[in-house]
Amino acid sequence: KMPLTIIGSNVVNGILRLQNNSTNLTGKKLNLFNGLGQKLKTITIENSLYIDIETNNLAYGIYYCILGDQSQRPLKFIVSRWKWSLP
Repeated sequence: KMPLTIIGSNVVNGILRLQNNSTNLTGKKLNLFNGLGQKLKTITIENSLYIDIETNNLAYGIYYCILGDQSQRPLKFIVSRWKWSLP
């Protein structure tokens, strides 16, 4: 099982919620990169089941969450302001 997983859709409008599936991540770094590979933010993982990342200040586009030790593949998510609904 991967140490971090995205809860719900990877298309985000507001909060990206990650689930911490490992007790070994406390104190480790989680880096947020844009689609151009620029590091935008570093988060220190706390002893919590969930990690919430605010995305309202991010431009539309593709982003990646990468653990500082690169112990798992990057988690890709998309920031979009579209509201999806069925007619």
